Amino acid sequence: MILLYHKVAATAPTQWWVTADAFDRQLADLAGYDVVHLDAYDSHNPRHVVITFDGVYENVFQFAFPLLKKWGYPFELFVTGDTIGGDNAFDAVEPLARFCTLEQLDAMAQHGGRVQWHTASHCRLADLAPDALRAEITVPGALKARFPAPHLDWFAYPHGNHDAEAVALVKSHFSGALSCIDGNDSDRYQLNRVTAVETSRFARKRVSVVVANHNYGAFLPQAMDSVLHQTLAPDEIILIDDASTDGSQEIAQRYRDVATVVINERNLGIVANFNKAVGLCTGDYIAFLGADNRMRCDYVEQCRAALDRRPDAAVAYTDMLLFGHRAAELAAKVGAEQIGSSKLERWPVYVWRFPEPTPEALANLATHNFMHGSSMYRKEAFDAVGGYQASGGPEDHNLFVRMLGQGWKPVRVPAALIEYRQHSVGQANTLLVMQLELARLSRIEHTLAEERAQLLRVQEQLQTAQEHGAWLRQQTEALHTHADALRQHADALLAQSEARHQRLEVVQEQNTLLDSALIEANARVWTLNHERSEMREQLAEAGRREASLREDNAAVRDENAAVRERMQAMEAQGAALEQQIQELTRRHQEAVDDIRALVASRSWKITRPIRFFGLLARGEYGEAKRLTRSVLSRTMRRLPHPMRGFLTRLRARVIAASGLVGTTSVRLDAVAQLVERRNAYTAETALAADVLRPPEPAAWPDVDISVVTHNNGKWIDGFMASLRLLDYPRERLHLRFVDNQSTDQTVAQLQAAVRGLVAEGFEAQLLQCPNNGFGAGHNAGLGAGRSPFGLVSNIDLEFEPDALKRIVAIALHDERGASWELRQKPYEHPKFYDPVTGATNWNSHACVLLRRSAFQSIGGYDDNIFMYGEDVEMSYRLRRAGWVLRYCPTAVVTHYAYENAGQVKPVQYLGSTFANLYLRLKYGKPADVTIVPLMALGLLALPQAFPGSRKALLRNFAKLVVKAPLALAARRSSKAVFPFQVWDYELRRDGAFVEGHPLPADPPLVSVITRTFQGRERLLRQAMLSVAHQTYPRIELIVVQDGGDSLGAVVREVAGVTGMDCRFIATPKEGRSATGNAGLAAARGRWCLFLDDDDLVFADHVEVLAHALLQQPETVAAYSPAWEVETDFPNGISADYEEVLYTVPPVLKQEFHLELLKERNYMAIQSVLFERRLFEERGGFDVDMDALEDWVMWNVYADGNVFAYVPKVTSLFRTPANVEIRKRRNDIFAGTYLPAKERMAQRIAALRPAIELAA
Repeated sequence: MILLYHKVAATAPTQWWVTADAFDRQLADLAGYDVVHLDAYDSHNPRHVVITFDGVYENVFQFAFPLLKKWGYPFELFVTGDTIGGDNAFDAVEPLARFCTLEQLDAMAQHGGRVQWHTASHCRLADLAPDALRAEITVPGALKARFPAPHLDWFAYPHGNHDAEAVALVKSHFSGALSCIDGNDSDRYQLNRVTAVETSRFARKRVSVVVANHNYGAFLPQAMDSVLHQTLAPDEIILIDDASTDGSQEIAQRYRDVATVVINERNLGIVANFNKAVGLCTGDYIAFLGADNRMRCDYVEQCRAALDRRPDAAVAYTDMLLFGHRAAELAAKVGAEQIGSSKLERWPVYVWRFPEPTPEALANLATHNFMHGSSMYRKEAFDAVGGYQASGGPEDHNLFVRMLGQGWKPVRVPAALIEYRQHSVGQANTLLVMQLELARLSRIEHTLAEERAQLLRVQEQLQTAQEHGAWLRQQTEALHTHADALRQHADALLAQSEARHQRLEVVQEQNTLLDSALIEANARVWTLNHERSEMREQLAEAGRREASLREDNAAVRDENAAVRERMQAMEAQGAALEQQIQELTRRHQEAVDDIRALVASRSWKITRPIRFFGLLARGEYGEAKRLTRSVLSRTMRRLPHPMRGFLTRLRARVIAASGLVGTTSVRLDAVAQLVERRNAYTAETALAADVLRPPEPAAWPDVDISVVTHNNGKWIDGFMASLRLLDYPRERLHLRFVDNQSTDQTVAQLQAAVRGLVAEGFEAQLLQCPNNGFGAGHNAGLGAGRSPFGLVSNIDLEFEPDALKRIVAIALHDERGASWELRQKPYEHPKFYDPVTGATNWNSHACVLLRRSAFQSIGGYDDNIFMYGEDVEMSYRLRRAGWVLRYCPTAVVTHYAYENAGQVKPVQYLGSTFANLYLRLKYGKPADVTIVPLMALGLLALPQAFPGSRKALLRNFAKLVVKAPLALAARRSSKAVFPFQVWDYELRRDGAFVEGHPLPADPPLVSVITRTFQGRERLLRQAMLSVAHQTYPRIELIVVQDGGDSLGAVVREVAGVTGMDCRFIATPKEGRSATGNAGLAAARGRWCLFLDDDDLVFADHVEVLAHALLQQPETVAAYSPAWEVETDFPNGISADYEEVLYTVPPVLKQEFHLELLKERNYMAIQSVLFERRLFEERGGFDVDMDALEDWVMWNVYADGNVFAYVPKVTSLFRTPANVEIRKRRNDIFAGTYLPAKERMAQRIAALRPAIELAA
């Protein structure tokens, strides 16, 4: 398949355009194919795909090229020589678009693109004279020199139009040619292409292979290996075990990394088990493989291709190979041909060829099945007929007959792709042979029915045959004797095969009926001799089958004995391997100890310079660099703390001043100011009121609401509806909608909405102003009011009913506050805020409450910023004036800021980049001001974020040059620190696009357990306050003190200030593990979470994890990554501290993987929310462990279970910044690692029987 594209952009105005989103989806569809260059393309290979572009427009470079690099696909660029660097003004129908320049073609050629030829002027070749035709087809020499082979080796006919003369000329110049109308797949110089449009999809059909096992553990590895070594791997493998008792389940678990392993708790039987397996499949095509059989390596490829070629076919069946020690018996019955012997098992191998699905063959399908159970079929057809059904015969035969009955067709793949093992008469494969017997019994039943009718006629003649009564009575006695023999024979047949059990019962019932009929129909006695001879033959056949069954039983016993011997050998081998592992572990530890001793030795330190120069002499510069860094790091650690801090800050300032990065050197200083406020608030003897948990006021104040619009009509109805639902006195609200010269129907809609609000009792007004920007609009809206507070709001959001009351209550109790930001859903703003005080360095003004006196004192918004960034500017100005800004996560609005996660909006891109540079000039340190030109030039050098972005940036920078004197003149000295983070402003929490969702009305109770001990009053207050600020509504906090009850007063104090449900438990001095277990024993919640007293959680921590557990009920715990905060306590644990460094360790960004969890802990203790029942079922911490106790417990809880991972930073934990303390801490962890692994193995082994019993 060769795909043809013309234009790829943000929108698709005509059929020749494809949006970038659709193009990305189409590239994702191609993941199942082999995308190749034209030179490697095989038109007969269904997996081959070539991506081509005709004309090569500039939007291909802007939008398609980055996506092609993302997917790593090669592509072909067919250029028209005269239009390179020009535009399509010649095409009056299509929107104006520019073609790529030579430089852009160069860039694409360096990353998988090949430049090919599409004529000089894109004219119709069939209309040209020979000289003109040659001129169009000939590639200019300069272009060939710029793009040597393999470029310019293929040709594309303009308009898909060509004739024999054009084709002949193209053959003399190029290796191949493409069309788009009259091409075909056999002529290399007329290959056809598929034109891709917006709605095109290319995803191939998915194949699911089900390996069904019941007590075939000895053969299961061979079956799985045959599936895993397919030339075309299946998209999904389901291994289902129907309650085997031969050890199969342990073998099946070995394949859990490459297949979905399903173990049935009880034996479901063939029909229910097969239906369950198909229900687990996600593929479009299904294939079953018995665990005692094998697939040939190209089974999936050939069967899938057969179904792909025949959309009307439901079943693709193949021939089969028969092997195994009973293969000869089946081969003789079905006429299979011997083709050789198995090299592995040394058994003869037979090929059983099935007929084509001709009308004659299909007419006899009901009694002569030729579609085996391992045929591949469409899941669509399976669903249409209701799946497998019990029918007394082979379930697969019944399924395929019903599919064909609904109009589907079969298709034969004429190759022996399935290997059927014949090893016992009781196996499912024997049913194929038994179908002949079933058909014969059906004919007998029909004959008996005819005979019963004849017997009724004979009964009418009995009255005329009384004289024969005596003789008939003698014959009747003989008949009784013969009937008894028939019943004994029927019982013997029932004992031979379970598969024939029901049929033989029917035969026995028919014999009983026959017995009664014969007693009454003595006139038919002359037929008994013939029937007696038939019965003798059946008895002889039964004897032969009984002997065969005894032979099979003996073979099975021999096989079982051999299996037991192999299992004993494997157990002995496993024990030997375990001893080897222990010995290797001991040697590894000895080697580590030796290396540590060597590195610590005096000779190693003395020879360090020699090793350094040796590395340089050998050219090993990377190792020399690493050694240099190691020496510098150790030197820094030996320096006094003040000197180390000074050198670190000096290095950061040098880097910032150099212009290498756009990160200010004072970013952490800004965070440090928030930490100082936190320390000051929690250091008081008596804790002051918590502004984030205020009581409801006696009276609610007036609030002005300012909403600025510009062509936002589609959001008006939703905004107005949520406004009406606000739980706030309407007479206290004063609404002003400011429209900045909308050009659509926004003004008319606002006028109607305002009239409706006024009629409902609101004070509402519409102001129409010039479009001078977002800030200028709000200056007008708030300037028209007089209320003590003003709410600035976007129109593209909706309020939760209690949002305004919550934010106003906080503002009324926050005397130092000037600005209070509401939380946005579904995407929370990811900037840093203090989880203890709610203080932040800047507020987003999508929805924010402002104190009027503060707003007026600084002069409102800076109208030099048109849109985006005006909120940061006002935030910095308020902080410079001494005000506090807060983030209030309990007051919530739904903000429709993005149509999809990660969306780039041109207005936002331009506005935010201008504002960042403008604010650096106005508030930044000298280094921030110096870097502004370099950042602007760097932005221009990047690829365009959207069409025309570079020109728009140039206009912005020109405006910045004009505004720069105003910004520099407005600089003021201030104690406040104003951070800049490249093109952002603050530390950002990972997970900006993890969506927030509503919780149920009555969510489960969560128990938060905090372990603490004497002397940690301030840290405990901070941890408890971060819990009090959680957005999750049902939380109990349990504080457990290890030794004494000195902190009980602190717990009662915080509970009184916040109104939080708190309990305090004093325990003897038994260690952190025993303390944690005491908290778990006292917990009442369904879910539990540990929060040590020196850690903090952000306000949405519990909500995010609880939502993950509710959305994934199969999970027992949820966890998220966390910030590691290196913290220095220069004056002791009870005094002020400094937060030195914020990082998210890469190990904490790990999706759940049980085997990795056994090797390393990737879950910080405060980041895990888990089911409390796990504590009751599996126990808690090991009380003799004071390190890595949580790692052991997570492994015990995870065994046999699943944890949910949420990729959002929602908490932080502290580690010592002091190098010596950090080293001692790491040494403790290293020394505990192996004992912890041994402990977790012991606990899991002890619990495993109970876990399996519960399962």
